[in-house]
Amino acid sequence: MADRELDFPFCICWANENWTRRWDGAEREVLLRQDYPHDHSLALLNDLIPLFRDPRYLRIDGAPVFLVYRVSELPDAPKTARLWRETAARPFPPSSSLALLPSAGQSP
Repeated sequence: MADRELDFPFCICWANENWTRRWDGAEREVLLRQDYPHDHSLALLNDLIPLFRDPRYLRIDGAPVFLVYRVSELPDAPKTARLWRETAARPFPPSSSLALLPSAGQSP
C-alpha cells in the first residue's frame, strides 16, 4: 500500500469462511475458524476505512467497493450490511458498495 508506484485499482474481498484442508480432501478439519463476536462487523469496517481512502481503491459512483465471499455465514447479514453502509457513509457519502459473491452451494 505504501508503494504509490503500484498504480492500479484494487478492492478487498473478505473470504469469510472457515479455513479447512479442502485441498487434500479433509474439508471437515478446520484450521482456522471464523467467529463473529458482536463487535466484529464494526471493527472490520473501521480497519478497512484507511484502505477505502486510497485513491487507487475501486469505487462505483464514488463509493468504495467491498466484496463479501459468503454473506450467508454472517449471523445477521441485513443488520451487518446496514451497519457497514451507515459507517461507510460518514467518510464516503452516500455509502459503500457491498457485493455478494455466489459460491458453490449458494444461490445469488
